[in-house]
Amino acid sequence: MNDHRDGKIIFVTGKTRSGKTTEIIKRTKSATRLIVWDPKPEFYKLPGFIRVNDTNGLINLLTSGKKHLRIAYVPKVITREQFDFWAGCAYKWGRSRGPCTVIAEETADITSPGKATHWWGQLIRKGLGYGIDIYATTQRPSESDSTALGNASVILCFSLVKTTDRKCMADNLGCQATDIPRKKHEFIEMNMDDGVMKRHNPVLPGLSGQLDKPAPDSLNIQSQTSKTRGNRNVR
Repeated sequence: MNDHRDGKIIFVTGKTRSGKTTEIIKRTKSATRLIVWDPKPEFYKLPGFIRVNDTNGLINLLTSGKKHLRIAYVPKVITREQFDFWAGCAYKWGRSRGPCTVIAEETADITSPGKATHWWGQLIRKGLGYGIDIYATTQRPSESDSTALGNASVILCFSLVKTTDRKCMADNLGCQATDIPRKKHEFIEMNMDDGVMKRHNPVLPGLSGQLDKPAPDSLNIQSQTSKTRGNRNVR
């Protein structure tokens, strides 16, 4: 019997420079066991991260016996095969060594809306039972793996431009496409377990110390009556 809480899938979407990575860094700053698919690359520059570029190096690090690791895997070549290898390593690390946090950046580059690749699918479907928290990010939700979105515990939706992406997220959030944010660092947060939705507004310059305070007009939006079922209006 597991003696840890179940993990969560946090699906994060938004156009480039919308604030996705900044928010994820804030939410995972205290994680001591963290592994990132870092193709851009960005995470490896953060304090405490170890950069790994090849499969052998990743295996050696994960089997080194060190409990607390913050790993940024920066692949030399970005392919679905490389991504699935990384996902398999992340899944096995969490299953055998205990709960961890997994971040997959820009999944539209290495997944599709169809069936998830083998190890990515295993991670999404079974990883939560081992206490693994999974962040899946994408700029193009309409072109990304639907397994992560369909199983998300939490959705963070930042600014999106393309009509297909805005409609995709509106359908999944139960709101109107016009409700999807357009401002940098503004995002909608939807808890898929209880149906509560919040809108987070951008933090003004000089207020970085107040990042953890709720925005003045954050909303808690509960599921509405059967007359408006499946349609949550966000203001």
